[in-house]
Amino acid sequence: MAEWRLCEIKINKMATIKTSKKGRLNKRDIAKAALMAALTPVFVLIQQSLAEGHFTFHWKSLSMAAIGGLVAYLLKNFFTPSQIVLTGEDVDKVVDERKKISDQIADSTAEKSKT
Repeated sequence: MAEWRLCEIKINKMATIKTSKKGRLNKRDIAKAALMAALTPVFVLIQQSLAEGHFTFHWKSLSMAAIGGLVAYLLKNFFTPSQIVLTGEDVDKVVDERKKISDQIADSTAEKSKT
């Protein structure tokens, strides 16, 4: 039980990023949506150019792709529930430690039920 507490303490010391709540958008969501709006037309441009066999540039389709990328990303984040994302160098170690501890707890519980 003490080992489990130690594992929890290590998790709390890691850097965490909490995403926006469901039904809300924050500055990070808007910035990422702007990035999606900028990158989506690049893929459309490449796809159209490959399909036609030469470099082609259609403003209407590129602007529609940019608007679509922006709106789709914002809608996805608007309806996604809040999450906590762990970051840092020790994330893998903590996950492995937690797995070992839960395996030990499961094994001890199984041994107690046999007796």
